[in-house]
Amino acid sequence: MATSPPTAPEPADQPLLRLSLSALEQASADPAIWRRAEVHQALLVSGLSTLLAAIGAVRRDLERPAEG
Repeated sequence: MATSPPTAPEPADQPLLRLSLSALEQASADPAIWRRAEVHQALLVSGLSTLLAAIGAVRRDLERPAEG
């Protein structure tokens, strides 16, 4: 009998990512926003956080024992 896989809890950085994307969406209406260094820094930090979260998810998947 097949069982459904357990749902994974939402990563702790997921709300921060959603907030960052929402802020960028709102700010992108003003083309001048892209001249600000803080925007570039925020994009880099958000991108790196997303990359690290993805690496962690892949690592957890690889460390999980094979089923079947």
